[in-house]
Amino acid sequence: ICDAVAVAKILNATLVIPYLEVNPVWKDS
Repeated sequence: ICDAVAVAKILNATLVIPYLEVNPVWKDS
């Protein structure tokens, strides 16, 4: 179960981080 949670967090990080970097709103703040 812990491994599944870790994998889910890694997948979320790989998807969310690039989105935050591309989103200009986060660059302004």
